Amino acid sequence: ARFAAAGQRGQRLRQALEGLSGLTFTPAAGEASWLLVALDAQVAGQSAAQVASRLREGQPSVWVGVQEGALNFDLGTVSEGDEQVIARQVRAALG
Repeated sequence: ARFAAAGQRGQRLRQALEGLSGLTFTPAAGEASWLLVALDAQVAGQSAAQVASRLREGQPSVWVGVQEGALNFDLGTVSEGDEQVIARQVRAALG
């Protein structure tokens, strides 16, 4: 049940970020508790590491892993509803 809830948060985060230029998503399908958001630095104008740094410095702060040019969100550590806060912060960090 815990993984299913995290998977649902991942799906909602993905839906909130869809449509932003330069982002692709893996997987947040089914019961995956994580969401990998690949970032095309050419399109986004900044690297995943730069976005992660801006997320950490934001208010509220969002801590995210960086893996091979992608942001790695572990939704198992996110409270219900906070995926919308994360989406707002990602949008702000991308400018």
